[in-house]
Amino acid sequence: MENKKVVLIEKSTELFLTYGIQHVSMDDIADKCGISKKTIYKFFENKNDLLLQIITIKIKKLKQILKIYPKKHSNSVKVLYTFFEDIKLIMNKISPILFIEIKKHYPNIFIEILKIKTYTLLPFISENIKQGKEEKLYKNNLKATDLCKSYDTMFNMIFMNYYNNSKSEQQTSISFLNNLFLHRLVSTKGLEELNKLYHKN
Repeated sequence: MENKKVVLIEKSTELFLTYGIQHVSMDDIADKCGISKKTIYKFFENKNDLLLQIITIKIKKLKQILKIYPKKHSNSVKVLYTFFEDIKLIMNKISPILFIEIKKHYPNIFIEILKIKTYTLLPFISENIKQGKEEKLYKNNLKATDLCKSYDTMFNMIFMNYYNNSKSEQQTSISFLNNLFLHRLVSTKGLEELNKLYHKN
C-alpha cells in the first residue's frame, strides 16, 4: 500500500509541475498511475490533501539536500553557484502558471511555500554569505538580510507575478538574477573562483 502512495505522489507531482494544478484532475492522476480514482481517495482526502502531502515531503527532502551542499563543495562560491544551477534545472521543469495557480486557488499551500523560502532557503543563502565573508571570497561590507530580501523580491517577480511568461523566459530571468546576485557578493578573490566555474561549465 505504501508503494502505491509513493507512486501516486511521484506521478501527480510530475503532472502538476508539467501542466499546472487546475489542468490536472484526479482522473488524470488515476490514468497516469494505472489505478482507479477510488484508490487515490484511500490515501488522500482530495487534491488539496495530496498537494499538502507533496509539499511536506519536498520540504523534508530539500532540508536534507541543503545540508549536503557545504559538505560537497570546497568553498562558499561553489556552494551557491551549484545551488543556483540546481534551482534553475528544477524551475525548468515547472509550468509557468503553477505558482500563480497555487497563490490564487490554494492559499494554504502558498503559505507553506512561503515558509520554505522564509525558514529554509533564505537562511541557507544568509549562512552562505556569512561563510563567504569569512573565506574572503565575498565582500566584507555585505548585509546578508538586505541581500536576501532583495533576492526574494526579484524571485517572486519572476515566478509569482508574471502571467504570460514562458519556460524559456523564466530560465533567462532566473539565470540573470542568479548571476547578478553572485557578482554582487564576490570579492576580487571570489570573482576569480566564480569565473573558473563559468569557464568550466
